[in-house]
Amino acid sequence: TIIHDEFGAHLSSTFEGRDVSSMERVYRWVAATRMFKEHLYMGFGPGNFYPYYKNYTLSSFETYVSENPEGSTAHNYALLLLAEQGTIGLAIFIFLTAVIFIYGEKIYHRTNKEDDKRIVMMLLLVLAMVYVNLTLSDMLETDKVGPFFFIGIALLAAVDIRDRTSLKA
Repeated sequence: TIIHDEFGAHLSSTFEGRDVSSMERVYRWVAATRMFKEHLYMGFGPGNFYPYYKNYTLSSFETYVSENPEGSTAHNYALLLLAEQGTIGLAIFIFLTAVIFIYGEKIYHRTNKEDDKRIVMMLLLVLAMVYVNLTLSDMLETDKVGPFFFIGIALLAAVDIRDRTSLKA
């Protein structure tokens, strides 16, 4: 694996699976999968990916950044949940995800205001983008992705509350 200074070379090496970032992700995904297999139901505990993952890696995917001095984790939220919180943690997250999108759809169909429909659709799209981002990162609890997720859910609830209040009046 190598790193490229030119964007075109970096892009082509990414698609070929030869850049550092892609291989480092595979390195950590393999470790997360192997950790999950050892602790299927409860995982290793919240925040315990970093202290344990190196024992579960495969050297064939190792890169020169694999020392990981910054302590970053799996770069995939589902795999991080499986490694740290097991099947139970992932099931709770999937349930939460289903509730959010079902709730959002109900709000969308219940509201009569076109502006509110647009707001609800925008919020659901932002949440969907957060979920797409979580396939290549695990930053839901950080200040990078988390606020969009939690504020999006709060705004969905606010639209619902406002809509229900206006129906009663």
